[in-house]
Amino acid sequence: MLLQAKQAVKRFSSGTPNEVIAVKDISLDLSAGEFLAIHGPSGGGKSTLLLILGGLLRPDSGTIEINGRQPYALSAEDRASLRATEIGFVFQQFHLIPYLTVIENVIAPGLAPRPAGKESSHTELHQRAVELIEKFGLAARADHKPGELSTGERQRTALARALLFKPPLLLADEPTGNLDDENARIVLTAMKEYCAEGGGVLLVTHDARASEYADRTLTIRDGQLQAENVPA
Repeated sequence: MLLQAKQAVKRFSSGTPNEVIAVKDISLDLSAGEFLAIHGPSGGGKSTLLLILGGLLRPDSGTIEINGRQPYALSAEDRASLRATEIGFVFQQFHLIPYLTVIENVIAPGLAPRPAGKESSHTELHQRAVELIEKFGLAARADHKPGELSTGERQRTALARALLFKPPLLLADEPTGNLDDENARIVLTAMKEYCAEGGGVLLVTHDARASEYADRTLTIRDGQLQAENVPA
């Protein structure tokens, strides 16, 4: 199993009158090659759940496994290494570096130290980045900075960056929420194709368009998973 959560719980302001249970006893799994969309309203727990699943926010109870390893049982250093090798993240706010060009932003993750055996040469990184920006229709914008791009182009750049190392798992938080239909189609199609190549994609969103591409759809409301839909 690529990703598995068992009875994950996350509280904020625990033990106070303002306590909020953002994630309530959630269990789910994701296999390699599978596209799972989790729908829900703002404030329903989607983003908190994604952070927990990605090794970025420790749950108060429950377990998370990524390719058989429990990120919260690891040291901070080893957990960061696990994220770097196993997970690609796509966020609604892009988090692009404003003074770098498109191709520099896509290559940027490759500048950080990599675990032994996971290194890539600059030539390999550059070639992979070129392939990705061409795939996402960004070749003509390769030397432009984020401030010169449309919203859709910035999101496609963020997706290309997340896929630079072909991680087994792609986690996406509202990647199409601010996109028009054409850019949403490009992003969701790319995710579907990534699954066909063996990757696993988990997307949290309030965008109903994602259901057309997902293999399974779950609904989260008030921190609880409520329903599952598997397309016929």
